[in-house]
Amino acid sequence: MHALVKGVCTFNDDIQSTAAAVVGAVYGALRLEGVPPLKDQVFLFFGAGQANIGTARLLVAALIDEGLTEAEAKKQMWLYDSKASQLLTITCCVLSCCLSLAMAEQGDKEMS
Repeated sequence: MHALVKGVCTFNDDIQSTAAAVVGAVYGALRLEGVPPLKDQVFLFFGAGQANIGTARLLVAALIDEGLTEAEAKKQMWLYDSKASQLLTITCCVLSCCLSLAMAEQGDKEMS
């Protein structure tokens, strides 16, 4: 996607809409009595697909706004890869997505 959007304003509804809805729900839940502040939350996602990675990345940004460092915020994000049956950190998932994108782009270049 990054290769396709150079200089073009885009919106990926699968990633960004899901992330906005989930983070909005989290902010709504934080208003309830007895719910710990955002900076004290740890998040576990079932699945390491684009929507969950996008949501985790938006939550990392929200945690940074709460005063955490990026490294601290990323430590609070966990994704369970349902296909590989393993627990991943957001850093691993973003890296694997970047590698997948790079491999796809390389394949596109080889095909042309």
